[in-house]
Amino acid sequence: MFELFKRFLADQQGVTAIEYGMMGVALAGALALIMGNQDSGFIAALSSLYSSILTAIQSA
Repeated sequence: MFELFKRFLADQQGVTAIEYGMMGVALAGALALIMGNQDSGFIAALSSLYSSILTAIQSA
């Protein structure tokens, strides 16, 4: 039983997939923080910028 446990701990198969999964979760969390919701954050800044550009084009 102890030998089976030692082999399980030494097995590195599948470790890369787990690491990629963890990086994906971290990236998704970072994007959620950067984007924020529609009332604040990056999306709100883009929306405000697009509105300013649209107003400038319409008044020209």
